[in-house]
Amino acid sequence: MKITLAAVVLASCGLVLAVPPGQGHGVCSNPRRYECSGGYHPSYTRSRPSITYSSGVHSFRSSVATSRLPSSTSTPTSTTTKRSTTTSTTTTTTTTTTTTTTTTTTTTTTTTSSAPPAVITCELGTAFGYQESDSNTLNTQSGNGCNRWGWYETPTLAELQSGINGILYVGAGGNDIANAINVGEWTAIASPSGGVTVTYSLAPGYFIDEAHIDLDCLPIDTCAPGQYTFNSGALQNLPIYLNPTPLQYPTCSGGSQPYLIVHGSINYLTTATTCAPPVAT
Repeated sequence: MKITLAAVVLASCGLVLAVPPGQGHGVCSNPRRYECSGGYHPSYTRSRPSITYSSGVHSFRSSVATSRLPSSTSTPTSTTTKRSTTTSTTTTTTTTTTTTTTTTTTTTTTTTSSAPPAVITCELGTAFGYQESDSNTLNTQSGNGCNRWGWYETPTLAELQSGINGILYVGAGGNDIANAINVGEWTAIASPSGGVTVTYSLAPGYFIDEAHIDLDCLPIDTCAPGQYTFNSGALQNLPIYLNPTPLQYPTCSGGSQPYLIVHGSINYLTTATTCAPPVAT
């Protein structure tokens, strides 16, 4: 009789063996017939009878064959799954553009102005220096051209060294100052050595065009300004003028005394197109 192993079925914690009936238990948990070693690796012992034919009678001899399942102690294969985590960093750059708009407003102002009117120079007339209470009229003299309006003074050297002054009048016909035009004033002063300087100071709007000074001893032999001791010549409409070289105070003989005449030609400026006739000269 031959006994064969029908099937071996592995399951659960160990091994389930299917053997012929009566040849053993089919589970690994039987401590007597099976042993689970190494955890999930059962072994079993079975009796496999050997058949001996003797005297025509079956004689059985058991021989024990030990069969072990392949060792389950083999190292289990471990599969390691590596997860690669990719971190994506997104950098957002925000660019702020500031636009500055400058608005320039140009205002054009148009000013219409007419050209200033033309200014012309006109002759006002002749001026004589007048000193109240001390002036003498020219027409008291018999000299050449003295039959006219105007004045002269007879200051001493001491008085001149202290300084004398008066008004410049234009147009005092008949020596009437009420009808005259006050165009400024004059001063005369002498140095210690007797040098006399006369200054013309014109009022606003008036200018001296020519200066004449006569410093001599009486009697007056001429009253014509062009024949006086000092003649400036033409001037450029000056508001102030004085003789650059002092005139020497005279020494008179025979009981005569010095005299002083201050004379000038006066101009004015106007925007008129024509000049009015000069005042009495």
